[in-house]
Amino acid sequence: MFTALDISVSINSQKPYSVIVRSDEIVIIFKEDFVSCFADFYNLQGNHIERKLIVSDTVSFNIANIASGLYIIVLSRGELLAVEKVMIP
Repeated sequence: MFTALDISVSINSQKPYSVIVRSDEIVIIFKEDFVSCFADFYNLQGNHIERKLIVSDTVSFNIANIASGLYIIVLSRGELLAVEKVMIP
């Protein structure tokens, strides 16, 4: 005898920000209030490249002299808010 169980799964794929990689910069556009948060840029080895204080609805990192590869962006405000992988071609 089997018992039926309904499970509802809700996936919210709407992130409160967008990450755009351009030829010379990474731009993060915020759809919610991230002012006074930090955006940190790391390579895959965990080396910290740069930190930005978010003061508006966008923040950008200059990548003109950054090698191709995968990188990590961490958004935080005392606690971890989000982690994003970014591919620089």
